[in-house]
Amino acid sequence: MPPKSLPNSPHHDPEEGYVQDLQEANGWLFKPRGLNIVWGNDDRYWCLPPEGEDGPAELKGVTWFEVTGSTKENLKRGKKYEISFLVSVNTGASCWNDLPIFIMATVGTGGSGRWKE
Repeated sequence: MPPKSLPNSPHHDPEEGYVQDLQEANGWLFKPRGLNIVWGNDDRYWCLPPEGEDGPAELKGVTWFEVTGSTKENLKRGKKYEISFLVSVNTGASCWNDLPIFIMATVGTGGSGRWKE
Protein backbone atom coordinates (compact mmCIF):
# COMPACT_ATOMS: atom_id res chain seq x y z
CA MET A 1 0.00 0.00 0.00
CA PRO A 2 1.50 3.41 -0.91
CA PRO A 3 2.18 5.84 1.90
CA LYS A 4 -0.67 8.09 2.93
CA SER A 5 -0.35 11.85 2.88
CA LEU A 6 2.25 13.25 5.23
CA PRO A 7 0.65 14.25 8.54
CA ASN A 8 1.47 17.91 7.88
CA SER A 9 0.14 17.84 4.30
CA PRO A 10 -3.22 19.57 3.90
CA HIS A 11 -4.06 17.37 0.90
CA HIS A 12 -5.50 13.84 0.83
CA ASP A 13 -3.59 11.43 -1.41
CA PRO A 14 -5.46 8.51 -3.01
CA GLU A 15 -5.50 5.28 -1.01
CA GLU A 16 -5.43 1.80 -2.54
CA GLY A 17 -8.59 -0.27 -2.44
CA TYR A 18 -10.98 2.61 -3.11
CA VAL A 19 -11.06 2.40 -6.93
CA GLN A 20 -13.42 -0.32 -8.16
CA ASP A 21 -12.92 -1.80 -11.65
CA LEU A 22 -16.36 -2.12 -13.24
CA GLN A 23 -15.38 -4.57 -15.97
CA GLU A 24 -18.96 -5.20 -17.11
CA ALA A 25 -19.51 -1.46 -17.58
CA ASN A 26 -16.01 -0.87 -19.02
CA GLY A 27 -15.18 1.70 -16.36
CA TRP A 28 -14.13 2.49 -12.81
CA LEU A 29 -15.82 3.75 -9.67
CA PHE A 30 -13.69 6.09 -7.58
CA LYS A 31 -14.74 6.22 -3.94
CA PRO A 32 -13.79 9.36 -1.96
CA ARG A 33 -10.70 7.84 -0.33
CA GLY A 34 -9.45 6.78 -3.81
CA LEU A 35 -9.25 10.41 -4.96
CA ASN A 36 -6.67 13.13 -4.53
CA ILE A 37 -8.56 15.88 -2.70
CA VAL A 38 -6.95 19.30 -2.36
CA TRP A 39 -7.30 20.36 1.30
CA GLY A 40 -8.77 16.90 2.01
CA ASN A 41 -6.64 16.35 5.15
CA ASP A 42 -7.83 19.59 6.72
CA ASP A 43 -10.96 18.94 8.77
CA ARG A 44 -11.89 22.62 8.58
CA TYR A 45 -12.74 22.02 4.92
CA TRP A 46 -13.45 18.32 4.41
CA CYS A 47 -14.90 15.35 6.28
CA LEU A 48 -13.84 12.05 4.67
CA PRO A 49 -15.55 8.73 5.41
CA PRO A 50 -13.73 6.54 7.95
CA GLU A 51 -11.20 4.06 6.53
CA GLY A 52 -12.94 0.97 5.18
CA GLU A 53 -16.26 2.75 4.67
CA ASP A 54 -17.79 3.92 1.39
CA GLY A 55 -19.68 6.97 2.61
CA PRO A 56 -19.47 10.37 0.93
CA ALA A 57 -16.79 13.01 1.39
CA GLU A 58 -18.34 16.19 2.79
CA LEU A 59 -17.04 19.57 1.67
CA LYS A 60 -17.56 22.00 4.55
CA GLY A 61 -16.58 25.16 2.74
CA VAL A 62 -13.74 26.33 0.53
CA THR A 63 -13.31 28.67 -2.39
CA TRP A 64 -11.22 26.21 -4.39
CA PHE A 65 -12.64 22.74 -5.12
CA GLU A 66 -10.20 20.35 -6.79
CA VAL A 67 -10.51 16.57 -6.90
CA THR A 68 -8.51 14.27 -9.19
CA GLY A 69 -8.33 10.53 -9.73
CA SER A 70 -6.42 8.11 -11.92
CA THR A 71 -6.28 4.46 -12.83
CA LYS A 72 -3.31 2.30 -13.83
CA GLU A 73 -5.44 0.57 -16.46
CA ASN A 74 -4.83 1.43 -20.11
CA LEU A 75 -7.62 3.22 -21.93
CA LYS A 76 -8.67 1.94 -25.35
CA ARG A 77 -7.73 4.18 -28.27
CA GLY A 78 -10.75 5.61 -30.08
CA LYS A 79 -13.20 4.68 -27.31
CA LYS A 80 -15.27 7.41 -25.64
CA TYR A 81 -15.41 7.53 -21.85
CA GLU A 82 -17.83 9.36 -19.56
CA ILE A 83 -16.91 11.16 -16.34
CA SER A 84 -19.53 11.93 -13.74
CA PHE A 85 -19.72 12.95 -10.10
CA LEU A 86 -22.56 12.35 -7.68
CA VAL A 87 -23.01 15.64 -5.80
CA SER A 88 -25.68 16.45 -3.24
CA VAL A 89 -26.11 19.73 -1.38
CA ASN A 90 -27.08 19.95 2.28
CA THR A 91 -30.07 22.04 3.29
CA GLY A 92 -28.98 25.64 3.80
CA ALA A 93 -25.89 25.37 1.58
CA SER A 94 -25.88 28.34 -0.76
CA CYS A 95 -22.48 28.31 -2.43
CA TRP A 96 -23.51 25.98 -5.28
CA ASN A 97 -26.47 28.04 -6.52
CA ASP A 98 -26.17 28.71 -10.24
CA LEU A 99 -22.41 28.13 -10.32
CA PRO A 100 -20.92 26.08 -13.17
CA ILE A 101 -18.91 22.93 -12.57
CA PHE A 102 -16.06 22.19 -14.96
CA ILE A 103 -14.52 18.75 -15.56
CA MET A 104 -11.38 17.89 -17.53
CA ALA A 105 -9.92 14.50 -18.44
CA THR A 106 -6.40 13.77 -19.66
CA VAL A 107 -4.75 10.55 -20.77
CA GLY A 108 -1.29 9.94 -19.35
CA THR A 109 0.81 12.26 -17.26
CA GLY A 110 1.59 14.56 -20.18
CA GLY A 111 -1.85 14.41 -21.76
CA SER A 112 -3.73 17.51 -22.71
CA GLY A 113 -7.41 18.05 -22.11
CA ARG A 114 -10.25 20.51 -22.49
CA TRP A 115 -12.47 21.87 -19.75
CA LYS A 116 -16.14 20.93 -20.15
CA GLU A 117 -18.96 22.61 -18.24
